Amino acid sequence: MEGVVPMTIVYRHNEEEAMGIISRVSYKHHGNDVLVSYESGMAKGHTIRLTRVDQNTYRSEIGTLKRVR
Repeated sequence: MEGVVPMTIVYRHNEEEAMGIISRVSYKHHGNDVLVSYESGMAKGHTIRLTRVDQNTYRSEIGTLKRVR
């Protein structure tokens, strides 16, 4: 992720991993938006919106996420 705090974030089925911390999440798709709701961890109860820019890029209020392979 590029932005306020550059870091690697890994999204998997019902999980997000950032800075070695794994949090349970759920995903909802609405057009070009993906809502990521946190079900555990420090962000529990919060939801962020990721907006698809292109096949490999999403934007959110915390920065730009780019797919790395």
